Amino acid sequence: MFDGSQLCLEENIRRTRIIADIAHKKGITVEGEVGSVPYTDIGSTIKDEKTIPDEARIFAKRSRADAIAVAIGNIHKLNRAEAVIDMDMLAEIESVVDTTLVLHGTSGISAFDLEKLIHSRVAKCNIGTALRRAWALPSGSP
Repeated sequence: MFDGSQLCLEENIRRTRIIADIAHKKGITVEGEVGSVPYTDIGSTIKDEKTIPDEARIFAKRSRADAIAVAIGNIHKLNRAEAVIDMDMLAEIESVVDTTLVLHGTSGISAFDLEKLIHSRVAKCNIGTALRRAWALPSGSP
């Protein structure tokens, strides 16, 4: 996973492509990110920017990433199912991108929306916060 989501689109593509070229020579897949999944942490400097479908299309075409993490209302470190997932935006992204899709911050997504995601092209959902809760670790622990 290379997260260039805090960079401008062109720089994100450039860096992801460099990493993908190196990784692919070793038989390693690469996940990139377009849009920016925010954190619940107060004072976090991470942007909160939903994925623009056309930017996802451009990123998929030029970055050589094997999977793309998208921001559609998902939020890192959310302890309750409060994320408002934009299924229409996901459908738009799916219509212009053939690359595997990923969601970070899935622990804060409702069971109702997770069931909808089963029928989408999202192939991986990160659930770090749910795992930390299950093991009774503070949300910020590794």
